[in-house]
Amino acid sequence: MGAESEGYRGGLTRIVLDYCTVIINVARLRADRQLGMRGCVVGTLASVPYAERLRLFGQPDELALPGANPVVRAKTKAHILEAYQPVLYDTGEKYPPVWEYRAVLMSSDPVALDVTGMRLLAAEQALSQQPLPEDHAKPEKALSYLQPATTDAVGLGQSDPALITVELLGTARETLIQIEQIEP
Repeated sequence: MGAESEGYRGGLTRIVLDYCTVIINVARLRADRQLGMRGCVVGTLASVPYAERLRLFGQPDELALPGANPVVRAKTKAHILEAYQPVLYDTGEKYPPVWEYRAVLMSSDPVALDVTGMRLLAAEQALSQQPLPEDHAKPEKALSYLQPATTDAVGLGQSDPALITVELLGTARETLIQIEQIEP
């Protein structure tokens, strides 16, 4: 999505408008130096022009707006947060530190998915032997763009961890971080 060569119409890439009938938003769980973490809500930025993406990164409370666009919302059927090897710290290096979580998170709610990912990332950083770099935001800073996504004006999903239900599926459940044990 978001290929500049295809052009844009009405602020959205023509790939979304003209060629896609269904969008499955796939993002990698990763720490971010400024935002705290990136996930599915930030993944929808691929549907807007590059200049608009840069503007939105400077306005975190508006980061969810591309995902709330009626066309993007109608065509997006699932959100997948790949957490097989999440980026633990955004160091700016080609190969940043990762951890072996070996999970895939899926939902129709990108905000709930990102809140769950944020909690997993915060828990792993707390368990890590490495301290958080000085200029690195904590994962909880992601709430600066996830909470505005839940307002009536945007209505993209649920950011209250108490209202999010997580089901663990698979054979190696004991190796996964138990989300119920993580403080919101």
